[in-house]
Amino acid sequence: MTNIFVGNLSFHTTEQNLRALFEQFGAVDRVSTLMAAPLT
Repeated sequence: MTNIFVGNLSFHTTEQNLRALFEQFGAVDRVSTLMAAPLT
């Protein structure tokens, strides 16, 4: 299994969006998003 870490995503990004994007390149077993509140 390979993990890919993607940063600088929109807060509107969903796990379904990421899955659909990366499945174009192969099977995706699991998608997890960790979003932190922006610093304001």
